[in-house]
Amino acid sequence: MRICRGSAGALLLIASGAVSAEGGSWLLGSVDDGTPFASTFNADGEVLGLYCDVDSANCVWILGSNTPCEPQSAFAARATTSKADAQALTMHCGGKLANGLYRYVLSEFGTINDIVMESTRLHLVFPPRPEGVDFDLTGGKEAIDGIRSRLNMDPADKDEPAGKL
Repeated sequence: MRICRGSAGALLLIASGAVSAEGGSWLLGSVDDGTPFASTFNADGEVLGLYCDVDSANCVWILGSNTPCEPQSAFAARATTSKADAQALTMHCGGKLANGLYRYVLSEFGTINDIVMESTRLHLVFPPRPEGVDFDLTGGKEAIDGIRSRLNMDPADKDEPAGKL
């Protein structure tokens, strides 16, 4: 297992052998310092993950992608879901990780959180990746509920501010 520090103290965990060609599998756990995470992988070895700070319960959605980006650059992105919804997002490049993936932080926490909770597929298009990146979100609601439980939050309470579960 390799752990790489992300922006705002978030951790991006890349677990060797955790990639599923079918997708839709969520890895739910904690890193050595107790930071809970929920992540899913696509067939290209890319990861979409939720990483949270235990003390503040602040969380961040991160995309680990094969697509290069310049650190500190920002991109407008479009997320299309299994519900045929299209949502505008902003992504910020956090640079290249030691494992070769590039870290993208998704700014609209509530939007991506709602997508994962309510949809089964995500197609995310951004300028460095015009063909987009796909994730099977099956099990995402259960993964987020698992993180809520680890943070001692009521899974039924959906009214927390953006950046909090």
